[in-house]
Amino acid sequence: MKQTIRKIVLNAARKAYENGVLVSDQIPEMEIEEPRTRAIRDIGIDLGINKFVATSNDDYIDSIHVFRKYERKLIKEQRKLSRKIRYSNNYKKQKKKAQQIHSKITNIRYDFLQKESTRLSKSHALIVVESLKIKNISKSSKGDIEKPGRNVKVIAVSSNIDPNYRCSHNV
Repeated sequence: MKQTIRKIVLNAARKAYENGVLVSDQIPEMEIEEPRTRAIRDIGIDLGINKFVATSNDDYIDSIHVFRKYERKLIKEQRKLSRKIRYSNNYKKQKKKAQQIHSKITNIRYDFLQKESTRLSKSHALIVVESLKIKNISKSSKGDIEKPGRNVKVIAVSSNIDPNYRCSHNV
């Protein structure tokens, strides 16, 4: 088997370095094996405001409120940062601490999205996602003088459900 390196990517994130190598190779054709589990039914997904996802079979997936968990820690670290002299070494160290908390929140949210999308795609043969216009939701959230709106957050789970990748074993 002949392999050639096509691309090498290095990324310095937080305290660790991440690398990726893209290799092209010629793999002989193999037989496609039968999937281990068959998905049994179809499901529709409605992205919500109060609940993360409402499914067509009346199940709800609650959203995780990870920011609330780390909010006090983040406030404390940002307050320390505000008292430092800008661009000094202590400022840079403190900024890195605050960034670590932000990246931890991001990673927990990403992990939640990956786990939920994988669970849904493994257990259902067909997933239908509501096409949602976020622009219209944000207009309604602003409101007007007579009817003030609320702060609305919508998390897009549909981008994590890739039919070519996630559901290929359920076809």
